[in-house]
Amino acid sequence: MRLPHRLRLGAGLFLSASVVYLAAETIAASAWTEPAYRYAFNNISDLGVRIDTVVGGRPIHSPLHLVMNIGFALQGILFLLAYALVVPLLSKKRQRPGIVLAAAHGIGMLLVAIFHGVNYEALDPHVIGAAMAIVGGNAALIVLALSLEPRLPYTLFSVVGAGLGGIGLIAIAAMVWSPFGYPAVFERISVYAITLGQALAAIRCLRIRAENP
Repeated sequence: MRLPHRLRLGAGLFLSASVVYLAAETIAASAWTEPAYRYAFNNISDLGVRIDTVVGGRPIHSPLHLVMNIGFALQGILFLLAYALVVPLLSKKRQRPGIVLAAAHGIGMLLVAIFHGVNYEALDPHVIGAAMAIVGGNAALIVLALSLEPRLPYTLFSVVGAGLGGIGLIAIAAMVWSPFGYPAVFERISVYAITLGQALAAIRCLRIRAENP
C-alpha cells in the first residue's frame, strides 16, 4: 500500500478509535440511574460491569455494559490497526518498540472488555489489561509523536503529543500511589490523554499525507 493511502487509512482509524470510545462511554454513562454515574467518583471500568454490585464502595448499575465493552474492544483494535499502518514512518530503531507498545494497548483493551472490573487484586486479568492498555497506549503515542517529527527543534505536534503521553503516565501513577484520593479523576486523565493523543496523531498523519501526494 502506498504511503499516502496508509496515512489516510491510519488517520481514519485513529479518529474512529477516539470517537467510538467517547461515544461508548457517554452512552453507557447516560443509562445509569439510581444512583447516577459520577465521572469524578466512578471508575471507567464500572461502566462495563454486567452485574449489579458494589465495588470499592461504589454501587454498580450499568444497563448498557455491553456498549462500553464493545467500545473498549474497538478502541484497542482500531488503535493497533492504525499504529500498524503508520509505523513505517518511524525510524527503524523505534518501529519495534512502537508496535509492541501499541499491541500491549490493544491486548489490554480486549482484556478489559472481557474481564470486568469487579476484583481489583494485582493479578486479576482486568487489572493487568488496564495497566497494559493505559501504559502501552500512552507510551506508544510518545514514541509516535517523537518519531513523526524527528528533527530538532521538535514541532508543536511532537511536544504536545509526547506531553500528553507523559501526562497520561504520570496520571496513572498518581491513581495508584497518590495520597490525594480521586482515583477516578486520575484514571480519566490517563485514558483521555490517549483519546486526545490519537486524534492529534490522525491530524498529523493527514498533514504528512498532504505533503506527500
